[in-house]
Amino acid sequence: MKHPFYLSVTELTVQSKQGLVQASCKIFTDDLQLALFQMHGKSVNLEIKSKQNDSLLSVFAQRSLEVYTGKNQVKMGYLGYEIEEEAVWFYLEGSAKNISNEIKVINQFLCKSIPTQSNVIHCTYNQTRKSYKLNCPEREFVFKF
Repeated sequence: MKHPFYLSVTELTVQSKQGLVQASCKIFTDDLQLALFQMHGKSVNLEIKSKQNDSLLSVFAQRSLEVYTGKNQVKMGYLGYEIEEEAVWFYLEGSAKNISNEIKVINQFLCKSIPTQSNVIHCTYNQTRKSYKLNCPEREFVFKF
């Protein structure tokens, strides 16, 4: 069933004392499969768990989501994904020393394949939560805590 809107949700959790940044990203499965097809030129069925699908999602996630603490980029490693109804959740994690209270997020999920895409970011920094919605072509926002 085709949904009437194009939306992703990224839950970003920053734990400054532990030096840990975690991301949980939710995108409609059909939209994500279309973007992966356009990136790689082959059909993808994310309902089938495989190393190839993990590899494709890892590349997609690392090209589409960047996190900075202050001026330093956090190297986010891909952890895996799961299907939940009509959406895919995938997970990333990174560590950083001296985490700043300014968190810049560059999120361009699906902006190339769906120009009307919106990407909602919820950023929790040491239990304080803030949110922002990026509408493509807008792709970055700085959270200040």
